[in-house]
Amino acid sequence: MNVEIRSVTSDDWQFILDIRNEKEVRDASLNDEIISKETHQKYMKKLEERTTNVYQRIILYNKQTVGYVKVVDEEISYMIMKEFRGKGIGSQFFVIVFKELKELGITKIRASIRIDNVSSLNLGQKMGYKYTGIISKNNKPFAYKVEKKL
Repeated sequence: MNVEIRSVTSDDWQFILDIRNEKEVRDASLNDEIISKETHQKYMKKLEERTTNVYQRIILYNKQTVGYVKVVDEEISYMIMKEFRGKGIGSQFFVIVFKELKELGITKIRASIRIDNVSSLNLGQKMGYKYTGIISKNNKPFAYKVEKKL
């Protein structure tokens, strides 16, 4: 299996928006609303203009664009196209990402994973994330807070 990552360019913004608005991705996200193209472009420009604490990569599988990972202020999130989930891509790209983040001087990362997102919870556990708390929504547990020392 050939998993690589590369830097994000503005040419990737539509792909990122498309995958972000997939129903399954929205259902696994803390914010499950559809994002408009205008809102997305403003957000991506804002990230692009930041000079610190932003890391964005496109995930490639056999040279094909299949996902996106970002770290903003040590908070990591990722998305993989539906047809490429469950193939071990996540554990492979995380190894590469963790190495790059360490080289950038980042010593820990955090994530918020919805309680019903079993695949991400399993991957997080496999990659060494530790549970640090719970996020509630409407007085019910909604997501786990996790972190990993790099």
